[in-house]
Amino acid sequence: MKILNGIREKDSFIDVKVRAKLCAQQDPLNWEVIDVTKNTAYISDSEVTVVEKADKPKTGRKRKTKKTVVKTQTAILHKFKRNGKKEILLPIGGAYGIIYRALRQVIKAMGKAGYKYIPPLDLIQVLPEEVNIGKKKVYLEFVPVPRARGTRVLEAFETVETDLTFTLKVNSECPLTKEEICSLLHALEGLRGLGPAKRGRLEILDIRVHN
Repeated sequence: MKILNGIREKDSFIDVKVRAKLCAQQDPLNWEVIDVTKNTAYISDSEVTVVEKADKPKTGRKRKTKKTVVKTQTAILHKFKRNGKKEILLPIGGAYGIIYRALRQVIKAMGKAGYKYIPPLDLIQVLPEEVNIGKKKVYLEFVPVPRARGTRVLEAFETVETDLTFTLKVNSECPLTKEEICSLLHALEGLRGLGPAKRGRLEILDIRVHN
C-alpha cells in the first residue's frame, strides 16, 4: 500500500472556472409535455384545431354557429434535475456529465479534422459529479429535432446561464501532459454547439494546475 499511495500522490489536479450557457439534458425522468400555442413562431399552419362557438339564439330564429381556427402545438420540455428545495443540480462529472461529453465532442471534432493523434480521456476524471447552482432563472430554447423520414419534432430545453467551478483529476499514468489537457479545455470554447440542443457554450475564466 505504501508504493500505491506514492503513485497516487503523483496524480495531478486541474481546477477550472467557466462561464456557461447550458441546456437540460434528455433525461427520461425529467420531462413533460407543454403547450406552445403562444409561441406562434414555432407553429405549423397545418397543425390547427377547429373550435365551434355558438351565438346566443334569438327569438324565432335558428342558432348560428361560428367556426374559429385556433393554432395549437405541443412540445416535449426537457427539464433540469432539482432537489426538494427546487434547486437546480447540474450533472457536471461522471462519464455522462456535461464537461466529459463536451471533451468528447472536442475529440470527435479532432478526429474528423484528420488529426493523427487522438488523445484518450479514460484516465481523466471530472469532479464533482453534480453541482448545486441554486434557484437560477431558466428560459426555454425551442429546437426542431430530426426524426425518421426527414420529419422534425419540436422540443424545448430549459436553459440556464451561470459560472461553474470543477476539477479534473489526472491519473499519474495518463499519457497526456498538463499542457495538452489545458489545450483540450481551451478547445471547449470553440465548440459551435454544446449539449443535445446544440445551443450551449463555455467560456474559460481561469485554469489552475496543481498536484
